[in-house]
Parts: sequence; C-alpha cells; structure tokens
Amino acid sequence: MNEEQRKFTDLSTRKQLREVVTHVNALQLHLVRHGSELAHDPLTDPSIHGILQEIDHKLDWMADTGHFPGRLPRWKDAYDTIVKMFHSKTARKAILAATNNLWHDMAERAEISVREENFIVRTDDRTTPAGPAFPCDIVLDNIRSAFNTGSIIRSADGFGVHGVFLTGITADTNNPKVQKTAMGAIAGVSIQRHTSLHTLIREKKAAGSTIYALETVEGSGNLMCEKFSYPMCLLLGNEEYGIPEDYLSAADRIIHIPMYGLKNSFNVGVSCAIVLYAARQQWDLDKTSLQ
Repeated sequence: MNEEQRKFTDLSTRKQLREVVTHVNALQLHLVRHGSELAHDPLTDPSIHGILQEIDHKLDWMADTGHFPGRLPRWKDAYDTIVKMFHSKTARKAILAATNNLWHDMAERAEISVREENFIVRTDDRTTPAGPAFPCDIVLDNIRSAFNTGSIIRSADGFGVHGVFLTGITADTNNPKVQKTAMGAIAGVSIQRHTSLHTLIREKKAAGSTIYALETVEGSGNLMCEKFSYPMCLLLGNEEYGIPEDYLSAADRIIHIPMYGLKNSFNVGVSCAIVLYAARQQWDLDKTSLQ
C-alpha cells in the first residue's frame, strides 16, 4: 500500500466517496469547458487521463475496504462504461450525460447538496436557424416577471418567431433575469421596444397581420378549434390583470387555452409556448399540403 492509498483509506467512508465525487465532477466540467478542444482521441488529453486514473484507483481502494457493497459495483460499471465510450470515440454529449448521471448517483449517497451548476446543460445549439422563419410576432405588454419575459423569448426562438415587441413595464433584454431564462436565445430573435401598444397594433394591422389576444374572457375562442391566419401577431398581457379592455377590442381574435383542472389559466410563459406550438404546427401543415 503506497502513501497515497494509505491516506485515502484512513479517511471516513463519506470523505472517501466525496473525493471520488470531486474527480467525477472535474471530469464533467472539463468536458463542458474544453470539449470542443479535445483531441481526436480524448484519452491522449493529460487532464482527462489523469482524472480517470484518480477515479479508477479510488474506486478500487474503496472496494478493498468493503465500503458501499450495494452501490460500488454499479458505480464501477458506470465508470467502466465511460472509459469504453472514450475508447470508442463516442460523441462528447453522450459521455457527458453518462458522467453527469454517475456524479448525481454518487453525490446523493455522499450527502452532497446539489446546486444549479451541478446540472450540466447539454446543448447542440446552432449558429443558424434549423428551419424557416414563422410569420408570427409576439407583443409582451406589461409583463411583470422578467423571468417570464426571458422564457417567452426562448420559446420565440424555438418556434422561429419573426419578432418580439416589448411594451409597458416589460423588462428589456439587458435585465439579468431575462438573460438567464432566455438561455442565449436573445441573439436569435428580433426584439424591439415600442412606446405605444395602440400604435403598434395599428401598424401591425396595416401590415396585414391578424391580431390574436390571449385572454380568458367570455366569448373567447378555444385554441384547440382556432384556424390561424398568417401573418399573425400574438398579444400577451400582465400576469395578474391581463390585457386592458380597449386593446382586447382592437384585436381581431381573442383566444383562450382550455383548462381541465382547478385553475383557470397557465403561467404566461407556458401559455405563450402552447399557442406558438399550435400556430406553428398549423402553419407547417398548411405549407406541406400546398407542396
């Protein structure tokens, strides 16, 4: 037994496991931060090779001490799978997913509090849009929560919305909360601040857009039965007070999302995504039928 192994086995059971968890976390962070720079054979990367050796040695030392007899074989199998993935040049995203899963399994047993940064964001974000533009604008009027604004911007990017307009107290894109929930989607969407909702609606109508107001009011149309007209403009209002009456009357159509539980509406960010999905699906199907 060398000095390093002796020091490790002298630690308490929990501290031994936490050391291994630290190495697994170092591996996944290296994959996140330097994944695009990895060599064709990642095992030639000295950092990766060193981290894998540390994990391998310490899992073996834990087995020698008889700790975690129920879980250790599973952890060892998961580690061996990760090494095989490196050898077979598996996609970095798959290796990262396997490493992150191992980290969470071990961290739970080591009683390590899981923080937000421990959830690895797996992304295949593109530099150009994956599909054609969608003839739809979104107007966010007096949205109180900056987090909701960011979420809607992310949905707008995901569905290929043409543009997003901010009016009233709706937070701007320089707000950190908007940036956090938008998750980088701000760069993929045309976003403009407009001083007058009344003028904006008039301009959109003059340009040929059908104005759809999303609101739970008497006489509104069921989203599930709506036949959208394009180009369209979706108007969303304040989370608590909704869309003012004079702007509702200016809309061409008022629609609602049918609810089947106790509550009468969804969060505005969720609602926006639901309507965009329905409208984008109709538009894609209409285009396909004409081809």
